[in-house]
Amino acid sequence: MAILIFISLATSSFGRGGAGVYYISGTVYGKCHNVLKNIELSVKIGDSTNIIKTNEFGQFEIKVEWMSPCISSRCAKRHKKHLRKLFNPMFIYISYGDKKIKIKNLWEKYGSEYFESKDQITWKKDLEFI
Repeated sequence: MAILIFISLATSSFGRGGAGVYYISGTVYGKCHNVLKNIELSVKIGDSTNIIKTNEFGQFEIKVEWMSPCISSRCAKRHKKHLRKLFNPMFIYISYGDKKIKIKNLWEKYGSEYFESKDQITWKKDLEFI
């Protein structure tokens, strides 16, 4: 019985980690607010770079994966620093040609609650390359 109580206390002192995704979607515009149809965008999140393509309406969708590992014995300040540095970079860079857009990574907003649909975890954001 004493062993069960000890195991229960030990496991409850550790924070639980988690992982998931959210999406960024919208329309891509160029000079004079022209819709950029069927173009390739380079999306850099941390060390990973992917190419996505807009559709015939200039619409795009970016899948952003996030991770929050178990806190274990780390202090909260150190844990938050590691989240940013190792798992969830502060910014997402989107490039088209020689133009680059930097947007904030909103993983904390979409990772802090339970959402029931993809629409609830989608950030509607148009991009303008001017």
